[in-house]
Amino acid sequence: MGGETSNTQHLEVDSGEQEDNASAYSDNSSYRTPVPPSILDYKYENGRRYHAFREGSYLMPNDEREQERLDLVHQIYKAIVHGALYRAPLPPNPRRVLDIGTGTGIWAIDFYYLLSADEHPNSDVLGTDLSLIQPTVVPPNCRFIIDDVRSPWAFEDKFDYVHSRCMLGAIGDWDALASEIFDNLTDGGWVELQEIESRFRSDDDSIQHAPNTRLWNEKFNEAGRLFGQRVDIAPRQRGFLEKAGFVDIREEIYKIPVGSWPKDRRLKDLGRAMFIHMVEGLEAVSLAFFNRVLGWSREEIDKLISGVVNELRSSKNHLYFNFYFTYGRKPPGGRAHPQI
Repeated sequence: MGGETSNTQHLEVDSGEQEDNASAYSDNSSYRTPVPPSILDYKYENGRRYHAFREGSYLMPNDEREQERLDLVHQIYKAIVHGALYRAPLPPNPRRVLDIGTGTGIWAIDFYYLLSADEHPNSDVLGTDLSLIQPTVVPPNCRFIIDDVRSPWAFEDKFDYVHSRCMLGAIGDWDALASEIFDNLTDGGWVELQEIESRFRSDDDSIQHAPNTRLWNEKFNEAGRLFGQRVDIAPRQRGFLEKAGFVDIREEIYKIPVGSWPKDRRLKDLGRAMFIHMVEGLEAVSLAFFNRVLGWSREEIDKLISGVVNELRSSKNHLYFNFYFTYGRKPPGGRAHPQI
């Protein structure tokens, strides 16, 4: 099994005029069967709304603010790979595609609208999630269901491609999930896991001048471990796929800045988008992890988030995240794997 790592170069800082990062602010078909009313009995905490199905098993909100953030994340992921929706070398006509943890369903819908007409005209796309937040009018080959990906899978037919994105903190047993994906793929089918690393980094040691950010790194990862659904899984996903039996595994790593400090124009634009994402997203990803798991008060959480945002605003702090695109193929004749 070969491996590739790309775009891991040092990010060059713009030595010209410094910009304050804060300036980045300046019908076709029914898609689901009826669901029990309890699914919509959302839970509210700290001013945010959370899912009701399998309540408490996922610690990020599902309200309108979060949906806007997820759609921004989708645009960031696409921009990283120049507008692509996936990196795996899919066959010309994948008949069945599964998007686990689909969120707002934007990836699944884009797969149909942007690709199906030319590349995959016969693809059927299924998105699963704990929350009922997807559109009610969708393409004819796209549908969504409420499902917990951690439960045993019971799909009638296998898939040619399984896609997952931003599932950090949502899965307790990644080995079991990788095994389920393997068993539910057709021979030669592909899986792709797209994840962001769970900590800020810097190449010039400026992270050492951001004490709030370093504390957030430490406590966010600690909360994931204590909750039993780790958030530091991006660098480990290659191992999950190898253990499950996938071959031709590739791992692409992209350094994406937070803020407009890079010299490169494209990375500067991505950095602005990431800054906006982090200003909005820090609360979303921190509230339940820090409050429910670590026992922090809302005041303590808000104070830490404010400190992190102030450090991100500083053009002296050249912070970034690693984004991982990890994909592999099920070999012909691959045998079903027992749950690990």
